[in-house]
Amino acid sequence: PAGQAQMMIAFREISGADVAASGPVTNDDLARLYETREQRVRGELGAIRGRLRAVAEEKEQVNQSLRSANEEIRSSNEELQSINEEIETAKEELQSANEELITVNDELRLSNRELGLVNDDLTNFTASIDVPVIMLDRSLRVRRFTPQATRVVRIENSDIGRLLEHLPLRVNVADLPAVAAVVIETEQPSSLEVQDDDGRWFAMNLRPYRSAEGHVDGVVIAFSDVDELKRGAELLERRARLNEALTGIDAHLASTMEFDEIMQCALDDGVKALGVDAGTIEMRSDGGWIVRYEMGFSAGDVGLFLSEAEAPNATEVASLGEPLMIADMTSDPVRNVGFVKAYGLKSVLALLLLVRDSVIGCLLFYRRT
Repeated sequence: PAGQAQMMIAFREISGADVAASGPVTNDDLARLYETREQRVRGELGAIRGRLRAVAEEKEQVNQSLRSANEEIRSSNEELQSINEEIETAKEELQSANEELITVNDELRLSNRELGLVNDDLTNFTASIDVPVIMLDRSLRVRRFTPQATRVVRIENSDIGRLLEHLPLRVNVADLPAVAAVVIETEQPSSLEVQDDDGRWFAMNLRPYRSAEGHVDGVVIAFSDVDELKRGAELLERRARLNEALTGIDAHLASTMEFDEIMQCALDDGVKALGVDAGTIEMRSDGGWIVRYEMGFSAGDVGLFLSEAEAPNATEVASLGEPLMIADMTSDPVRNVGFVKAYGLKSVLALLLLVRDSVIGCLLFYRRT
């Protein structure tokens, strides 16, 4: 055991010749032999003890290293245990977050489905209304439009996000982007009457585009076709002017003026009241009509004889027995002849002149192309 004295005994075999050659062994020889051997053994023992001490010290160092390694392993094990607990906690948190994400994903999927339905409803709604509508954002870029919007602007689906000022308009509006910008800035609606390239009238209504929070986020431009109403109003206005002119004619008839003067005044008043370009009074004659009075034409036309084929409007109104109005005679080969063709006349309003229920003439008011 460590710390106790130790002894090692070594034996060496010698031959009989060695013993015989040495001669008789005396006690002194034995004593010297033992002493020599003892010194040798002591030296060897000292060396062995030194090696044993070195081995013991080395062992102690190894044990110390092992103890340190063991402590480090124990510490590492504790750290690993802590890390494992943290990983387990993180796993539980990830599991909880995953469950929340699954819930959120389901909600988003439901919201997307609802948004898809709303978008489908809006698409079908805009496709079903027969009104040109253009929706713009605050920067006046196209957000959405109805299919009917192509009647007032050259636009297609690829123009979504394009500036309004870059779209070719089919209606005559002076600086529409500026008008839309004013509506956004003032947050007040605006209305204008405009005509398209074919002369058709539209009521253009601009209203602020409001978000769910009530903020103005753009402008909505809607075009209502009011052409029939507009032309009806114009017709009523013309009729009112005509009634006014007829009242004037009655006044002339009651005056002391000569007949020709009365008829010329009646024609002049009628042209001014209706706001037309020219007019004639054509009196019935055998086989046709004679231009007796004119305004807006040449004085040389007075007395011009027109056959029934050359005066189709007077001939037709005499046959119908009621007023006649033609909006466009240029595309009608029957009407675009003679007097009408020579002066480039486009539209006409024809009224009968009656005496005791007999047609004596026709009052015609014209607009040029």
